[in-house]
Amino acid sequence: MKKRFESYDKLVGKLVTGSGIVGAFLFLIVMGITTYEVMMRYVFNAPTTWSMEISVILTMWGTFLGIAYTLQKGSHTSVDLVINKLSERARGVIKILIYLFILLFCIFLTWASLIPAIEAYLLGEVTQSYTRTPLFLLMFSIPIGGALLILEIVRELFEMFHWKKQ
Repeated sequence: MKKRFESYDKLVGKLVTGSGIVGAFLFLIVMGITTYEVMMRYVFNAPTTWSMEISVILTMWGTFLGIAYTLQKGSHTSVDLVINKLSERARGVIKILIYLFILLFCIFLTWASLIPAIEAYLLGEVTQSYTRTPLFLLMFSIPIGGALLILEIVRELFEMFHWKKQ
């Protein structure tokens, strides 16, 4: 069992780290697009028709690709004023319960967002803007990010339950 977990841990760890790096890179691209748009609009008086839409799509992807990475690094915001006063065992139980709740929510979110994303792809839905970008490009960011978060939560829970016991 330990060997299987080690393989899962290594695979998910690399996948989540890679998605976090890609997400960060997407935010750098958004910064570049925004800088370009500001320069075109205010310096050359020639605003673009595509920058806002592309920035929104890349921001969505960057956000959802980075969620699992943020959990992996323990960087999510938490209020631990009360929890820090509890025993280590009580903190561990609360952490497990929170992760289980988040896991259930992520399963629901991933499933509920996957269906309209597939429909948008099959129906060929596009944005109503000048660029007419396919909507599925935006919509698939949620189920893919949710799936990555599910994998990371399972990895974290597995570590809490089995890794330290063996």
